[in-house]
Amino acid sequence: MFFAGTAIQPWSFNLTTMMFISYNDPDSLKVKVDYVNAQSLRGVMFWNLIQGVLWHAHL
Repeated sequence: MFFAGTAIQPWSFNLTTMMFISYNDPDSLKVKVDYVNAQSLRGVMFWNLIQGVLWHAHL
């Protein structure tokens, strides 16, 4: 596991499958929620992981 400091996002890369993934952990999620609250945003969206994996499988 690695952590992209600028993006505040954990990520991992598998050299065997050449698959890159990024994901949320409690720390990165807190930063995002704090930003949403500080900006008085009314909602958020996310990419569904299973859709990304299925899409990748069809390449």
